[in-house]
Amino acid sequence: MNKIISCGKYNFIIAPLEYPGIKYSNKYCLEHHYVYWKNTGIIPKKGIECIHHKNGKTKDNKFENLELIDWKEHIRLHKKTGRTTIKLICDMCKKKFIRERNNSYIIKKYKHSFCSRQCTYNFRKKEPITQPGHKSVGLLKKGKSLNTL
Repeated sequence: MNKIISCGKYNFIIAPLEYPGIKYSNKYCLEHHYVYWKNTGIIPKKGIECIHHKNGKTKDNKFENLELIDWKEHIRLHKKTGRTTIKLICDMCKKKFIRERNNSYIIKKYKHSFCSRQCTYNFRKKEPITQPGHKSVGLLKKGKSLNTL
């Protein structure tokens, strides 16, 4: 087997020349796609089918742990297992907050993330926050402006 490159949740390998599936940077393929293809000769149809890890461990790429399923079924399976959350810091008030990972598109699509609609609004208007409980309210009482933070 080729050298395994761990990247995020999945392992990649240098794709053999005969591998007909998707190659990233014209060189790498997902290890579980290669293992499934090598054992069955099937490449999943993009956007329609998915190779699912039965035990939930995405780096366990033994053929016995892999199954080809429909995308809708795959989404349904993962919604049952619970939601993943990530920790973020509000770009306006610097407050730490938690957001569901599936709602973290804000991180990728936009450069900023906010803990509340009020912070979003204030950031866009560049006005200080007057909402009780925010870190900046105490700073405003001390005579500091948000521009100096």
